[in-house]
Amino acid sequence: MFSTIQLQRLNFALKITIAVLCLWFLYYEFFVKTEFETMWIQFTQIEFNSYKMSLLLITLALVFVNWGFETSKWRLLIHAIEEVPWLKAFKAVISGITISIFTPNRVGEFAARIFYLQSNHRIKGILISIIGSISQLCVTMVVGSFCFSFFLIQHQQFNSIEKTLIAIFPFVLSAIMILFYFNMDLLRSLLLKLNSARKARIYLNVFTFYNATQLIQVLLLSSLRFIVFSLQYYLLFLFFDIKVSLITSFILTSSIFFVLAIIPTIALAELGIRGATAIYFISYYATNELSMLASSYALWCVNLAIPALIGLLFIPQLNFIKK
Repeated sequence: MFSTIQLQRLNFALKITIAVLCLWFLYYEFFVKTEFETMWIQFTQIEFNSYKMSLLLITLALVFVNWGFETSKWRLLIHAIEEVPWLKAFKAVISGITISIFTPNRVGEFAARIFYLQSNHRIKGILISIIGSISQLCVTMVVGSFCFSFFLIQHQQFNSIEKTLIAIFPFVLSAIMILFYFNMDLLRSLLLKLNSARKARIYLNVFTFYNATQLIQVLLLSSLRFIVFSLQYYLLFLFFDIKVSLITSFILTSSIFFVLAIIPTIALAELGIRGATAIYFISYYATNELSMLASSYALWCVNLAIPALIGLLFIPQLNFIKK
């Protein structure tokens, strides 16, 4: 057993470690790697006026709308085990960004959130957070697959059989994702067949906590988030003078999000993958690669980098290890 002083020191060390890793990662991305030079170059070439400022301010304001929807979604899910005030849930979500910013596929997001819960709810909290992520993935895969298939048929040459398969693909994928999402208790049943998972029965029961109405509510909040960051991308297109319609922008961004969702990434390579994916899709409608990269990096900056810095203010309030 740790003494009270030892626990305080250990918690302090963990908080310092998280802060240092977050700041080091952001420093490395902004000042060591070359990707953000692209964004700064584009910024210096923009003639700022009231229209451009409005685009930028609306994009920044939507950051809080985006994470507000995520907060409401997590709070709705976590209500099954614990009542969490909205502001506390918001701190948990933003703290999760701070930790996830430097972890592969942002898995650290779950780690921070659970420390805002009572100790006996933390393991269940991880699994419940995963349900929230599955709902967001479901929206991305369903919407993204249709847009991606439409994009391929519009811009690539295929024979009639290939076109038919590409057209069928999003329907099949959507059916699989929706069936899985609304039948997650099957995942519990499959896991319980494993001897190593039977002892975790009490935790795996979280997959049976939610009825269809609650899952639809969660899916709706995930859909609203998807719409928000699609709109942010469109506003950044306009900001960096990429001339596409709102519908075209939605198809492009949905396709980009779809591809990014199926590519596993490590934190240090994420921006490069985002940039390359953006160039592939947007280049069919624009020619300025710097603007394409800048819009992609700017979206990452406003939705992840800025909230991660804000989350540093909440990390000192956490107690990672208790008696």
